[in-house]
Amino acid sequence: MKILHISTAHGWRGGEQQLLYLAEGLSNLGVKNIIVAQPDSLLHSKAERMAIESEKFSSSGELNLFSHLKLSKIIKKHTPDIIHAHDGHAVTYAIGGGIISRSKAKR
Repeated sequence: MKILHISTAHGWRGGEQQLLYLAEGLSNLGVKNIIVAQPDSLLHSKAERMAIESEKFSSSGELNLFSHLKLSKIIKKHTPDIIHAHDGHAVTYAIGGGIISRSKAKR
């Protein structure tokens, strides 16, 4: 199983820490995790340090079609079974990117 985790957070709070705990725990069970995060975020740098596969995603507004296209390319590249949005803005991107990529992943 492969899960694509999306977070649009720039800062570091409890949700980002929980995402790392989740990815680490699922990895221990044999699940492949990919974290999609802001390139300048602490989440992205911590994921890299923990050797969790990650992708940089600069969101530039939920209504910006180019942001959804960027995410759809990431979705096509990884073909996840599940797309897990970890914040409200990420939900919009997960839906838009999933539709554009024609992903069969559960969202």
